[in-house]
Amino acid sequence: MSEFKAIIQKYNLQEKVDEITDYIFSKQEIDPKEFATLFAMDAKDAITFLHTIHRGLKFKEEYLDKQDDN
Repeated sequence: MSEFKAIIQKYNLQEKVDEITDYIFSKQEIDPKEFATLFAMDAKDAITFLHTIHRGLKFKEEYLDKQDDN
């Protein structure tokens, strides 16, 4: 199991998807410590979780969104 999936299960984040999405897309910059506090997570897990989301969004922007333009 990936570390990302393990974090989702560890903190039951699948039940907080709407809250997490709202938080992420309402911020210019995300503070991992604030995120960890809001979602009752260890700071290291919050950093890993947010980094994985960032990589996924970057991939989408660089590769998938460009395909939509063609």
